[in-house]
Amino acid sequence: MVRSLTVVFIGSGLLAAFCIAQMQFFGLVFDHYFALVVPGMITVACCLALTVYKNRSRKSLSGGSEAAAVPWLAAVALMASGSLIVPFSLPLGSVVVFLLVTALLLPPFFCWAFGVRMLAGQKAKLSKAVPVALLSGLVIGFLVTPWMIDYAGGPVRLGWMIAAALGVTVLLLAGKESLLFAGTVFLIVSGLALSQLNVSRHMLPHWAPGHQTQLKPVLGEMAPGKSMRGVAVSWDASGRTDLVTINNDKNQALGWVLTNGTSPVAMQISGKDKPLSWWREQFPIVSVPFEISNPGRMLSIGAFPGPEVRIAEKMNRKDIHVASFNKSSSDFLALIPDKSLDRRLEQVSEVHPGNPRSVLRDDDARHAMIFMPITQPGWYGWFGSNPEEGYLYTVEAIQVYLGRLVRDGMLV
Repeated sequence: MVRSLTVVFIGSGLLAAFCIAQMQFFGLVFDHYFALVVPGMITVACCLALTVYKNRSRKSLSGGSEAAAVPWLAAVALMASGSLIVPFSLPLGSVVVFLLVTALLLPPFFCWAFGVRMLAGQKAKLSKAVPVALLSGLVIGFLVTPWMIDYAGGPVRLGWMIAAALGVTVLLLAGKESLLFAGTVFLIVSGLALSQLNVSRHMLPHWAPGHQTQLKPVLGEMAPGKSMRGVAVSWDASGRTDLVTINNDKNQALGWVLTNGTSPVAMQISGKDKPLSWWREQFPIVSVPFEISNPGRMLSIGAFPGPEVRIAEKMNRKDIHVASFNKSSSDFLALIPDKSLDRRLEQVSEVHPGNPRSVLRDDDARHAMIFMPITQPGWYGWFGSNPEEGYLYTVEAIQVYLGRLVRDGMLV
């Protein structure tokens, strides 16, 4: 009994973490509304499993309840592996593939719900204790998932770790009659996990050409290919941050930072430091406000310090402040092989990581210029795709920015 309850508790916690990881992955790749597909599929799976169990034969199962439940619980790890493989092997962007991805979310939770119900339905004492173990595992899983994602380095890597851990969990329940089956499943899932852990961190899913409108616009348009090479990846509360380089003669010294699929922020990552004229030529719209006004105290708000900071430095502006909601900026810079990138912020007076609106609320200083890049394309339904950024573009937020400007100051 204790062994069964332990398996239910651990497995439920792992599946709760798997659910949140898949939701974050869907929120990264698709519009944020698609993340709701995951809990929806889980609800359907659990309801279907309970319905099937109630209508199945009431005859006793040979081999005992644990032996009968092991095949269903072992299938959870296999099904979870399948839902992780498809986005990286088949091109997303078509309705058929999207339906396949969502359909693969259902079997792991169906098998788990059905297997647990078989455990609980055979013995009276166990049937009373299993719901407690199940709910306790779910609560613990939800609480520790943020730490697990941070430790794993992203939701996809965490998914593979969970798939392997589920295999180990089922082995704890397997008796002599089901040990060979459970052991085989564990070896298959572990082999898949080990083969994917080293590559999935830097991998983005494949997209079908011509179907970019179903994906976050920038990730769809800038999917890795012949002209794009990933350099570094990091994860934090803002989601995934990628640094990529474009293999282009004109922009060979430029890298692009993408935070959770938003419009890329340009930065110089290699080569000799470029003069002010080069930055003005590359980013003419960014340089226009500096031609109009000679700012005193300047504040840049965004996911990451962009070309406006570099242009201000080149124009010998001395009082430059940055409010970056990408809290892992320093850790992210440390991942980049070219250490000269660290020097790009030497002239910045202060960098405030965290929520920019909280930074402004705690600091009464006024600015001659507040520079706020539009990091999301202005398409319907896309401004809110990253809540961390959508929070910065509300009416209340704009009122806060205007209230922090000096007389005749500029909100760019």
